[in-house]
Amino acid sequence: MERSERIINAIKKAISNLECTMVALISGKGEVEQTIWQAAAETEYAVFLLSLLQKSEDHSWKAESEKMGEVEVGPALIAAQDLLKEAEKVFKNNFEEAYRKAWTARQYILAAQHTLREKSKKAS
Repeated sequence: MERSERIINAIKKAISNLECTMVALISGKGEVEQTIWQAAAETEYAVFLLSLLQKSEDHSWKAESEKMGEVEVGPALIAAQDLLKEAEKVFKNNFEEAYRKAWTARQYILAAQHTLREKSKKAS
């Protein structure tokens, strides 16, 4: 399988897993932690493959989303899903922009995972 196919497949799987996560959150049924982990793993893989295509060494834009902090899980997952859909659309024409969008989606997913862990700790 060609690298670009792997990237698109990983993005699509991540989007699908985010959808499953949101359904599980809303219904209260299902493995939220498992599906969000799968979304994070697929996103991480896509980000890694996209990073291999980068020509620019300027990553100053990362500083903004690294400061994300506490997020609400639902809106963070929706934002991540939207960013991944945008990354998929721009991928063929703009690797740099696809990388930025996927990387930012990754940050939202990680922040949502962190929030879920914190809520789980408080509930215990």
